[in-house]
Amino acid sequence: MDSGKTYTYFSSLPNILPTKYDYVMKADDDVYIRLNPLAKSVEPLPRVDLYYGFAWENSVNGDFATKESSGAVGVVVWDASSGILVLFAAKIPFLSVILGELVAVCKGVEVLRSLGIEEADILSDCLSLVPALYSVVAPHWNVSFLFSKVLSLLTSLSAKFFWIPRSKNHSAHALTKWGLDHSCKGFLNFWEVSPHVLTSIFSSFE
Repeated sequence: MDSGKTYTYFSSLPNILPTKYDYVMKADDDVYIRLNPLAKSVEPLPRVDLYYGFAWENSVNGDFATKESSGAVGVVVWDASSGILVLFAAKIPFLSVILGELVAVCKGVEVLRSLGIEEADILSDCLSLVPALYSVVAPHWNVSFLFSKVLSLLTSLSAKFFWIPRSKNHSAHALTKWGLDHSCKGFLNFWEVSPHVLTSIFSSFE
């Protein structure tokens, strides 16, 4: 690639950005974003994790959504064969987005513990939360209590956290949006979820 607008943009980055950058990503149609928080989240990982991608066979997608004054979290646990192990959704009070995203992670960890799964990748699209979990520093003072609880729960697991873009977290997002409009407070059977939502969840695995 030595011509065109993409090449022109990336070759101009050293002169455009005032400070040293770690990662630049092209997303969708020529939308460029800097991902310093992402760089911090992968910095402590061994090279083998960075080279091969995610670390464990099982993975957990978690997400939070809000509608008016209520919120909901959704958790989808996958196995290595693209099979869904668990669907979990619950309504929660809406206090802040970062708290909601942290609740989603907490529920994901609790689900893993209930399944007896010790090794898993926990995936979140909250760009400020994943680096905080790696640095063991709460992203905001008002979530410190729950943040400490998550860290305590993690002591019995070999879990790794990864940031993923919203487009790659569609399974949990679809389940969470469904949870906003339905009665849900924990583990779900497949037949409890609307067919079109379930189809969307299954089709999102990559």
